[in-house]
Amino acid sequence: PAAPAGPAASGKRTRRGTDRRRAAKLSRRDQDEVVVIFDDDDEDDRGRSNGGTSTSEPSDPRRRSPRKSYTNTSAVVTVDLTDSAPEPVAKTPAAPAAPSAPAPRRKENKTIIENVARRAKLSRPPPPFVSSHRTHSTAEDVRFARDAGRPKDTPRAKDDEQITREIYALLDRRKLRLVLDLDHTLLNSATFEDCAADGAGSLLESRVAAEIQAESARKRELNTENPSSSSSNETNRSLHRLADSGLWTKTRPGVRTFLRKAAALFEIHICTAGSQAYAERMRALLDPTRELVRGSVVGLATFDKFGVPEPGEVVKTMERELRGSEPVAVVLDDTAAVWPGHAENLIVCERYVYFPSCARKFGNVTPSLLERRVDESAERGMLATVFDVLQRVHAEFFARRAAARELRLRVEASLARDGARAADDDDDDTTRTPPRLALSSLSDAQKTKPKDRKSVVVPVTVPTLLTREKRRVLNGAELVFSGVVPSGADPSAHPLWRLAEAFGARCVRAPDDAATTHVVVEPANLGPGGTDKMIWATRLGKHVVTPGWVLTSAASFQRADETAFAVRR
Repeated sequence: PAAPAGPAASGKRTRRGTDRRRAAKLSRRDQDEVVVIFDDDDEDDRGRSNGGTSTSEPSDPRRRSPRKSYTNTSAVVTVDLTDSAPEPVAKTPAAPAAPSAPAPRRKENKTIIENVARRAKLSRPPPPFVSSHRTHSTAEDVRFARDAGRPKDTPRAKDDEQITREIYALLDRRKLRLVLDLDHTLLNSATFEDCAADGAGSLLESRVAAEIQAESARKRELNTENPSSSSSNETNRSLHRLADSGLWTKTRPGVRTFLRKAAALFEIHICTAGSQAYAERMRALLDPTRELVRGSVVGLATFDKFGVPEPGEVVKTMERELRGSEPVAVVLDDTAAVWPGHAENLIVCERYVYFPSCARKFGNVTPSLLERRVDESAERGMLATVFDVLQRVHAEFFARRAAARELRLRVEASLARDGARAADDDDDDTTRTPPRLALSSLSDAQKTKPKDRKSVVVPVTVPTLLTREKRRVLNGAELVFSGVVPSGADPSAHPLWRLAEAFGARCVRAPDDAATTHVVVEPANLGPGGTDKMIWATRLGKHVVTPGWVLTSAASFQRADETAFAVRR
């Protein structure tokens, strides 16, 4: 028999009641189907199988389990006709025209799932937001910025052609892309607990008070000189006590000048191994007006339900907002290992370690800057050096691009002139051939208009220019290592060997009287009289330096003074 429509309404029509009445009408249309309406919670109690289909047959469709008052409910109609033994049903009265009562009806062996929510125009709420920024530990799971946290059936927000158009529009504004790390590159942060354990809390409090007092005096002086000027949100303070985050944060000297100059030449993005909230907080600290960092701000760290960071190595890639940026992007980071696929785009800067707890974290032998009561120079520090390199790369890139565009225009004009001459010639057999030399000077990519391409094509790429800048530093130097590479290890695989070669030096295993210029010696591994290579270099007047000479030259993008790193017997 058909399921009843339920108890009479109490004068108030609800959506759930409407759904029940519609389901009852459907059941009366086919006497072979039993219609049961229940919530998701009721279906879970019945048990699921075969992809979520309930297989328990209700004893009476009029019986309904108590409903819970959830707002996230959807009506599901399940007609359960299982493979179990058929159960007889009560005989119905025979129709007047039938000579005898019909035989008991049996249920057919099938299961039908109807979506009443669709008919009632109900919809589930969207799934909870899942952050797309996470920590990656394997190459196959590296999806920083691509599909993590997005439903699989959601199309990409931007296709390749749209990304290419955006990059070309950026180049038309004479800008490249600059991806910046935060910790130990632009600033250094430490928790209140770590600083208190190191006994630096009182010192930091006094320094913050002094900076606040100096800044207030500066603002009063500016208001006195120009009363009509409004106070700016920008601050000259470098030490900040962030009570809302429980952090002490020290910005690198010259960071705001660096950002202001770089923003005129680059579109700045931030990518950090910290959390997204930390990345946004540091961005507000460095750029409170949001006029300098116009690109994406990404934090890769993820946390469990207790707020503890999840373990795993962080891998940074140029995906999502940075997809397709490899030819036009520069990356500034203090750790090369987190950019395994973009070493040619990377400038590795000297690590900025201000707090004692951070110095212990990296196992530094030398004390931190706070312990030594010193700091970097804003005019001659790391950021000033890096900006000089960025400025040279930017100038060379757009000079090459302008030259390629001029060449293209000349070739197109030459072809147009030859075509006009051929059209004016009465003799079709004497048409002139376009100049092959000018045409061959253009590559296939340059012959295609930018709007017709699906990838960025430039006359010279940023990685190529960075490689040239690096190889210029130690060009002409030939290095021999002594006491640096462990015994039995391959010297060419040592990080210092590879770094020296990346910056233009030639590294050899055995010294040469004529060609070898430097012997790199590890003082901690020297014997009483030194090594044979060291003695040979001293006799011939060659430079004997520590590994710090190579590291400093690479960090400063210029050959360091050998006398500051000399090793004497």
